[in-house]
Formats: sequence, C-alpha cells, structure tokens
Amino acid sequence: MKTNTRIKVCFIGEIYQHKVLIFAEQIIPHCTLNQGVANYPATSVTMKWINSLILLLVWAVGLPAQGLLNQGAEFQAPFCDTIPFEWVQGKMLISVEIDQKPRLFMLDTGAPTMIFESLKNEIGAKYLDNQEIRDAVGGTEALDLVELKSFKIGRIEFRDVPAMQVYDDLAGMLKCWGVVGMIGSNALRNCILKIDWKARHLILSNELKYLNLSQASATPLHLDEEQSQPFLELSLGNGELIIANFDTGDESVFCISKEDAAFTLSNKMARVKNIGHGKQTMSLTESQQDQWFEELVFDSLSIGDSHFLKFSSVADEEQSFSRVGIGLGEYGMITLDYLNGQFYFQGYEKKAQTPIVDKEMGFAIYPAEGHYEIGVVWRNSPAGRLGMKSGGKILKIEDQDFSKRTPDLDCQLIMGRFTEKAEIRLQYQDENGVVREVVLAEE
Repeated sequence: MKTNTRIKVCFIGEIYQHKVLIFAEQIIPHCTLNQGVANYPATSVTMKWINSLILLLVWAVGLPAQGLLNQGAEFQAPFCDTIPFEWVQGKMLISVEIDQKPRLFMLDTGAPTMIFESLKNEIGAKYLDNQEIRDAVGGTEALDLVELKSFKIGRIEFRDVPAMQVYDDLAGMLKCWGVVGMIGSNALRNCILKIDWKARHLILSNELKYLNLSQASATPLHLDEEQSQPFLELSLGNGELIIANFDTGDESVFCISKEDAAFTLSNKMARVKNIGHGKQTMSLTESQQDQWFEELVFDSLSIGDSHFLKFSSVADEEQSFSRVGIGLGEYGMITLDYLNGQFYFQGYEKKAQTPIVDKEMGFAIYPAEGHYEIGVVWRNSPAGRLGMKSGGKILKIEDQDFSKRTPDLDCQLIMGRFTEKAEIRLQYQDENGVVREVVLAEE
C-alpha cells in the first residue's frame, strides 16, 4: 500500500529511566481473535490529494542511558486480553482507563508514552524531571517527564510508567484525534502485542501459546536500551539486510531513511521515480526548511517469508533510520514479541504481493505560522505540471477561505473534509504576489 497522505506522529528519543510494572487482574486461560471485541466503527478515509504531509516530532533527550527503563517486576500471572481499536485517519486509537475513567490514546510503537498537560494536571501525575529536547528538524523545547502511577488497557494494569508531558499549546494537531496522549513501547516492553488490522483489534499477552503463531514467519526483533523501541530486519532487492523501526504511528508500509536510500541507490536496488521540493514534515517547533525529496521504487522487499514487489518510498532526510509502518497490517497479521525478541508476520496471501498505489495530485498543504502554504510539490504530478511551487500562500480551497490558519481548519484538513474529492479548485498567491487559481485532478 502506498499512502500518499500521512499525518505522522513519531516521538523518538530517550526517556526517563524508571521501572515499569504490569499486573494482570486474572489468569485468562484462552484468548482468541474474536474474544471481547466491541462493535467499533471501522473508519478508514484516504486523504487523496494532499501529498505526504508528515507530523513528525522527534525528541533527543539528554538523559543517562543506564537502561533502567528496561527493568521491571515479574508478572503476577499469565495474561491475555483482546482490545478493540479505532482506525481514524491513519492512527490506531485505543481506550485506556485512568482513575476509573476511559481516555482515548494513540498507540504508537515508535514512541515513548506521552500525555497532554491537561491530563497530567487532572490526575496529578508525579513530576520526575525536565529536559531540553531536540525535534526532527533541529528545533528545541523543554518538556517535563512525569510518572503514570496506574492505567489499564483492557483488563491489564500498568504501573509506574514514565511519560513525556506535552504542553497543551504544543499538542496542536494531535488534539484533532480527540486523544489525551500516546501509549508507546516503553509501556509495552513486558508484553507480546498482536495486531489484526483488518478486524480492528489487538491482543496483549505474555504467553506465546495464546496467540496462534504457527503459520507466521519470525524475524529477530531488537529493542533499544533506553525506551524499548522495536527494530526488525528486512531485506531489499538482492538480499541486503537493513534494520527498520516498527512504528504503528506511521500508516505507510515502509519509509526509508536518507542513509539507507543512498545505499540502495548505489547498489542498484532502487531507482528514482519522482523528485519533489518544499516542506512535508510538521515538527514540534515547526522549523523545517524547504528541501529536495526523492521518491524511490524498489523491486522487492521481504519480511520473513513474505515478499512485496514494486513498491515506493520517499527518502526522509530527517529520520535517522528506516521505518516499517502499520500499513503492513493490510497484508497480514503482525506480532511484536517484546519479551522474546521476535517479530512475526503472517501474510494473508502466500504469493508475493504488490502494494496498491493510491492516486494523487502531487502536493502537500503545509500549516505555516498564521496561514497555510503549498508544501512539497512533486515534479511529475498534476501540481508540478501546472507550475505550482512550494511556499505559495493558499487563499481558498473550493469556496472555503484558507487565508488564515485556525485550529478548526487544521482538524478539518486532517479529518478529510476537503480531501476526498477526485478534483479540487485551489486559489493561491505565488512567490511574486500573483493570485492564481488551478483545478487539480488526481491521477
């Protein structure tokens, strides 16, 4: 699956080293894929014509790497529970109980656990530390680290989990999903996580015998020492292995880093399909500068014994490693065994699969300070052929005034109100101050 629009949330970096305790309320002797699943609506809307806008918040926190986060108590009992999730505009949303109230969180395995300031104040989360962080594009911000004393996902209770506190005025577009935080890999490090993307539920356990993995292929899963981010091995082209972070916060199948892209190009494992220029990454400090992007096409990608043919990925200059995203779930069952260091994938088809290529218009809308502007524009696309260039100030989309940026318009864009048509009319002011109007059709 090639997804041409991603509002990406990715929190990466070291977080406060602290013990994580997990308690199971009861022994659950049997856990199946259809046990305890609520009737959640399965919503999946493709934002077809905004190309590759990514909300990417990457933190590098200057904390001592003592690995204490990856220590904890033994489990009190074997556990297994099936938990439904909602799929909303590329994000997995789960219900988390805190102080006996259900709260909506994103599930992001490429991130540490995080809560918004309003929730921290409501529950009185204990302050741990304050650290200056550096985001994906080099901007800096100071954030508090707090302790989540207790929360439940399904029947499973988690205790003493450290979390980054994000101030409400920095949470920005994340609020559009109605969440109050993110559950990250540091909270899941004593679990086995199985994801059934098609059925919209996941299973949390600490026993492989509950998960029916006999038909799944296994590949090593490596966890980083600071926050248990999961990394798996995959093969590109001629069998060369690369290491990629598995990130449920990324809705694509695969997103390659600039370093890995250079390696694959030099070894003739990929070719350049398209070139773009502009901005496509929203960061914590929103300080990205215009840059050049390359869309690469790979002959094949293999994970275990599953193979994908003729897929593409945009080389990302900001990310330090490649990512496999939750888009992989469209093609098979995914299991992250944090406990035993294994990644399992069971493809829905035994034969090699070719990811679906979405139609697109070839540009991004970038939320700038006080207004919206044209972000990255791809050369070989409808936008590129109409002469659109990055940096133009957007005035109208159809008949909607876009001359001023507002939180409401941010959320309407993210949730697809203006992004589901096969053809749109766009008015913008170019770099010379000339107002232009174009009609773009996807192809």
